Amino acid sequence: MTKEIILDVSLLQPPLPMEMAMDATEKLKPGKYIKMVHRMQPHPLYNILLDNGFRYKIKQSNDLFEIFIWIATDKTTGELIKELIKKE
Repeated sequence: MTKEIILDVSLLQPPLPMEMAMDATEKLKPGKYIKMVHRMQPHPLYNILLDNGFRYKIKQSNDLFEIFIWIATDKTTGELIKELIKKE
């Protein structure tokens, strides 16, 4: 079963959102994903994620961004996230 880890950094100032995201990815295991809620797109984070074996999808909801992060080799979780984004 896939588990969601919610990381709401929408009220935090840099560099805390980046630091918290990186800490959360260190604990990520197959079958789990991070749903990071942010007030802006953390563009520097995206390349760091890709370079470290993660994938991400972005969904904008009103004035917030939801960044879904999972392990690149975890295809099942990646497919689940794609479906979640389509449904909402």
